[in-house]
Amino acid sequence: MTDNSLDQRLQDKARADGRMFASSIGDLAQVLAGQAADSAVLLGTGDALVDACRQVFRAAGITPAVSASAADAPIQRLESLARQAGAAWRVVALTGRDWWRDGAMPLLAFRKDGAPVALLPAARGDGLWLWDPAAGTRVRLDARQAAGLETQAFVFYRPLPDERITLWSLARFALRGSGRDIARLLLLGALGGVLGLGVPVATGALINTVIPAGGPGRLGQFILLLLTATLGVSAFELTRAIALLRVDARAAIGVQAAVMQRVLRLPAPFFRTYAAGDLTQRIFGATQILHSISESAQSALISWIFSLASFAFLFTIDWRLGLLVALLAGIAMAAAVGINLLRLRLERRMIAVQGDLASRVFQLLTGMAKLRANGAEKRAFALWATRFAQQKTLSFGVQRLGDRLEVFNAGYVVLASLCLFAAVEAAAPLSTGAFAAFNAAFSQFFAATLAMTMALTNALSAAPLYERLRPLLQAMPEPNRVQAAPRPFTGAIDISHVSFRYSADGPLILDDVSISIRPGEFVAIVGASGSGKSTLFRLLLGFERPQGGAIYYDGQDLAGLDLGAVRRQLGVVLQNGKLIPGPLSSNIIGASTRLTVDDAWEAARLAGLDQDIRAMPMGMHTVIAEGAGVISGGQKQRLMIARALAGRPRILLFDEATSALDNATQAIVTRSVRELRATRVVIAHRLSTIIEADRIFVMDQGRLVENGSYADLIAQGGVFGDLARRQMM
Repeated sequence: MTDNSLDQRLQDKARADGRMFASSIGDLAQVLAGQAADSAVLLGTGDALVDACRQVFRAAGITPAVSASAADAPIQRLESLARQAGAAWRVVALTGRDWWRDGAMPLLAFRKDGAPVALLPAARGDGLWLWDPAAGTRVRLDARQAAGLETQAFVFYRPLPDERITLWSLARFALRGSGRDIARLLLLGALGGVLGLGVPVATGALINTVIPAGGPGRLGQFILLLLTATLGVSAFELTRAIALLRVDARAAIGVQAAVMQRVLRLPAPFFRTYAAGDLTQRIFGATQILHSISESAQSALISWIFSLASFAFLFTIDWRLGLLVALLAGIAMAAAVGINLLRLRLERRMIAVQGDLASRVFQLLTGMAKLRANGAEKRAFALWATRFAQQKTLSFGVQRLGDRLEVFNAGYVVLASLCLFAAVEAAAPLSTGAFAAFNAAFSQFFAATLAMTMALTNALSAAPLYERLRPLLQAMPEPNRVQAAPRPFTGAIDISHVSFRYSADGPLILDDVSISIRPGEFVAIVGASGSGKSTLFRLLLGFERPQGGAIYYDGQDLAGLDLGAVRRQLGVVLQNGKLIPGPLSSNIIGASTRLTVDDAWEAARLAGLDQDIRAMPMGMHTVIAEGAGVISGGQKQRLMIARALAGRPRILLFDEATSALDNATQAIVTRSVRELRATRVVIAHRLSTIIEADRIFVMDQGRLVENGSYADLIAQGGVFGDLARRQMM
């Protein structure tokens, strides 16, 4: 073991010991505080940015990060902290009138002098607190304080846990941070139920006592009392609606962002299972589920629960009539359940067809040029129309069943009232006041019951949506927070006895492959189609895991590294790489916080694309999209090469990266790449592009059969010689 690797292990151990110590102090502090308190926030680190981020993370329910290198710029340190915590983040604008009164989400902001501060939502959701880590103070954010802040801030999104997500755990995730609002909902619902019960009680007393006694004074007092109770119920309903709105908004933002973040972290093999359009439908199923279980459904359910007070009141007047009302309500619920079960069957089929339809539309739009070239527009329309007609037929069936339930409920109210009146007539007669009170309580309970059946009908669509979302939640994402961050690469790669098959009972695609690549070496991998070279490329990127053997970058086992951090140190051009819709600069530097437009120009120069971009009217700001025809095939390939070179990585992985380039442009790219002194691993079909390779490895049926320089392999004949001769024919 080298001295450097020993020093690195000692440093890693010291950092791990520090994390354990901070965690143990936090546990002790939690006992004293009597609440869940993050040790890092309690202790402080002396680093204003880290402390501010930890406060924001804690408020957002995110596990706080450990540390960030003080040598980096603030934006890079922020990116590192978010990555350690597994949190996604984005920039938001602090603009608009009285923006500081909105306390929806915790924010990381900066003062005009660059000092970081945490903006934390107030407990009642009526504004923000400004926490200054440097001063250790917390003040209410107002117009004066807001004027001293930069106009941009950062919002962080809590990730789903790295485990299989069930419906129950998804619900707990969605409702986290809404405890106060949920308690408020239950309290207001209970108070509303009690006040609502006052209406039938007061109605009976009014008819039995107040009116017979006469006297306008008592009648006026009674009317005033009823009016006060009505206004109280209205106030409770308004407050409850606001609380429901906050719960819904908080859940929708948090859940959809977390689902999207999880999908982006799923392993590459997962995406072979689903078409792009169908996968899009599944992803946005999270928002659709929350929309289905909307404010109206939640409100109706809560209203029905607390209308049970009115139901209980019926039995105090006449238990036999109370049982009749229970029977009538049971019939209404049974009818709703029966219709909804039929509706659910149609909804499952309809949503599945919608997913397939979305996939077909996506395929047709992305392949429009090929469709027109082959004159297949009519066939494409027929494919779309067939599925669209199926989807609409099922949609009409779903709507028809919903309409039938509405019609049933409208007629059933009258029928239930007639049954009740007949029962009152047949049974021992009630006093006028008792009947009025009973009828008022019956109306309240029955209206709440029918409203609940309609609300649950709308909420029922959440079931098939969740069934389609479940594979995304059950699939395990690539590990990142528990994996070690790789040390900066020097360019050494070791592929040690790697074997791989795509399925447990499938054939070996790679069979005991071993390659050792030195820093700065130019290595090519060639072979006939199906020889395993593209699979080896996927293994180098961590898209697949070998069944046997291991891959090492600078002696670090890829299986134990944070794959995202590994890929950020690689420059990669895939054979079927895609453009990013947007300006050329975004296609080259992407979302990197370390690169600028100047870096984009330099990368374009290295790829031999700078003169082409300067000739465009908008230069680096030219907007492009896949299939839009703005750039040629060769320009697209050079653009992807520029993207790979922008960060000046120490390792370049090219899969047929120069197949569309002419000889002059290829010479420019080759010269530029050589200047970087980076390790190059190139998969090539056109053998003329690898004449200058230091070593060429030839694969056949998943095994390495030859290796050497271009001249040596040509002289040997063999598999490589056969490949070369076929290309010269």
